[in-house]
Amino acid sequence: MKLKNKTIVLTGAAGGFGTHLVPLFLKHGASVWALDMNLDGLKHLKSEIEKSGFEIETRQADVSKREDLEKIAAELKKRGTLPDVWINNAGISYPESFENTPPETFQKILDVNLNGVLNGSRVALKLMHEKQSGLIVNVASVAGHLPCPFLSPYVTSKYAVVGFTKSLQLELYQQASPIKVLLVSPGFADTPIMKTNKKFAFPKFLNWMVCRPETVAKDIVNAIIAEKEDVYPGLSGRAFLMFQKMAPKALFRFSTRMLTARNFKELIGLEGIRSR
Repeated sequence: MKLKNKTIVLTGAAGGFGTHLVPLFLKHGASVWALDMNLDGLKHLKSEIEKSGFEIETRQADVSKREDLEKIAAELKKRGTLPDVWINNAGISYPESFENTPPETFQKILDVNLNGVLNGSRVALKLMHEKQSGLIVNVASVAGHLPCPFLSPYVTSKYAVVGFTKSLQLELYQQASPIKVLLVSPGFADTPIMKTNKKFAFPKFLNWMVCRPETVAKDIVNAIIAEKEDVYPGLSGRAFLMFQKMAPKALFRFSTRMLTARNFKELIGLEGIRSR
């Protein structure tokens, strides 16, 4: 796929991977509609993009509300601009034990991470069927392939995104649809989503495992251009997937313990990992 003159719709554009994806698409000659709940973040993004000599369309939208995305779709149609690529990138997290995670927090994460992808995919499919072409990109996580302690709502949502995306890929293939779907499963990346609960801060001695968000963004853009079906940006994610295949119980239990242990006794299993 050549991105020049293509129209890209990107959710979660004002933070994380989004702020790095936008300039990459623009440099490839695409036009971008940047969507986010964070209005101040969108204003800052637009200002920075304009300083670079580019222009983007920004719209405030809550991906958990399908009507917000349908309004964007109606505006695109009115302008005669149907999307070539729709990226469901918006996501939130809150590291905490399941027992101490408020039910409303768990539900909010599902609403954004899962329902946001479902809503975006539904709207994108409708628009792309009119155009008879298009690519939907669903940003999941390696946490959608592997269990991870103290991240139960995030993992639940991302497992569902992975299952939904793979099912949709097969469904469109069997329908001989011209619409394609790309599944993106990044590993640990230095984005605000990793810092939502300081009690569960990522261990500093494992910082070497954390990739830069701009690296993930480049991998996503390259995967779109190469028309891949899935991509796993970041060394840490691919390493954990390999660990699971080699020793799905013992080794993986130890590797996840590294992420949550506060001292040596907890690390080697002499003490249980306690809630913060």
